[in-house]
Amino acid sequence: MAKQVKKLRPEVSRKYQLGTQYTQINSFKHGMIDLYEVTLEQADRYVAAGDFPYLVPKPKRTRKKSV
Repeated sequence: MAKQVKKLRPEVSRKYQLGTQYTQINSFKHGMIDLYEVTLEQADRYVAAGDFPYLVPKPKRTRKKSV
């Protein structure tokens, strides 16, 4: 039987990547957090509040100009 691989929610993974190897965080400000269950709204709040290195914004992609 294959082990099921857990991932960030698709909407969260489009904007953020994991900043740690741990996925269950006990944050002083926010309590127990399972990063695999976090919604995009929650992720935005945690990152905007500052001092939350567990989710890192992905660099923005730049478009190549065609000449």
